[in-house]
Amino acid sequence: MISQPSGFSNKPESMVIQQSDRSQAIQDLIELQDFRDYYLETQLLAVKIFDRYLYLIYEEKLPVKIPNLHILVCTCLLIAAKFEQPKKPDFINMTNAYKELKGIVILKEDLIKMEKRILTQFGFDFNLPNPI
Repeated sequence: MISQPSGFSNKPESMVIQQSDRSQAIQDLIELQDFRDYYLETQLLAVKIFDRYLYLIYEEKLPVKIPNLHILVCTCLLIAAKFEQPKKPDFINMTNAYKELKGIVILKEDLIKMEKRILTQFGFDFNLPNPI
């Protein structure tokens, strides 16, 4: 079993994303990455962005709503694709792929808002070690 980073366990229960929620989100991310035929490096970087974002917002005691995890999954994969994929990713193609894969509609505007939140939370600093 994977242990939670320090800082997660001291948060109110209403703010804690359960391990099963994270597992489902990561599974969705992997399925979306396979569906889009992205590189493995893109998937690994997207998971790192996902986990880092969750950790940073927990440190600031910002709530995360479970429905927003779908938007977060798509956005993390989009950001990772901008770093790792040779062809620029497209918001509309990503939303269409997620709808086809999961039957859940995500708006382009929601992805843009989430991307802005992630970039702001990271301080626009993506000096992350490569996943492989």
